[in-house]
Order: sequence, then C-alpha cells, then structure tokens
Amino acid sequence: MSKKKSKRSKRSKSLAKSTLDKLRKSLLESRQNLVEDVKNLSRSLSEPPQNEDDTFSYDLTLTLLETQESKIHDIDQSLQRLTNGSYGVCSNCSGSIEFKRLKALPNTKFCLECQKKFEEGLLDF
Repeated sequence: MSKKKSKRSKRSKSLAKSTLDKLRKSLLESRQNLVEDVKNLSRSLSEPPQNEDDTFSYDLTLTLLETQESKIHDIDQSLQRLTNGSYGVCSNCSGSIEFKRLKALPNTKFCLECQKKFEEGLLDF
C-alpha cells in the first residue's frame, strides 16, 4: 500500500465524512472572519502615521495584519489537506491527530507529541 493511501486510511478510519464537513465549515467560517479583519486592518493603514502615537498604532495594526494573514495561510493549508485526504494526519510522523485537538485547533498540522517537538525547536517546518 502506498504512503498516500495509508494516510487516507488513517484519516478515514478516525474521522467520519460528517465530522470532516463540520471541521471544513468551521475552517471556512474562521477564514471568512479573518478576511474581513484583514480588509478592515488594511483600510486603517491607508494613511501614513502623523505622530509618535500614530506610529505606534500603525505598527501594532501592521503586526496584527501580518498575524491574520498568516492564520489565513494556515487555514488554506488545512483546507488543502481536507481536499487531498491528508487532514487529520500529522505532517511530521504521519500519525493520526486526535479529534479533540482538531476540534480545538482545526488548522493544526501536528499531533500533540510532534507539536511539542516543534515548539522545542526539534522539528524543521
């Protein structure tokens, strides 16, 4: 059996289609909210800062904008994994990601053990 089929089997055994549909819906709703946030933040950056307080606010808004755009990218990757059948499979060890974790963090790409390794700098992603 190829590695890709193995991943699909793991995913399909652990997550029912209705569960995947709910997670997809949650991801799409989160994405839409983030897109709206990005639009609003972008509008607020249309004028350059005039003074020191404006500069601080501008920089803070710019950082928030970058964070929201990064979250959109993560969600897009999760939606791609849903499409190609690898959603719910850890990107590092190919093990199953627990449903509780996916429900809490639907755009996660690591199982809990690999996430800990990633946060400790032991994984290159």
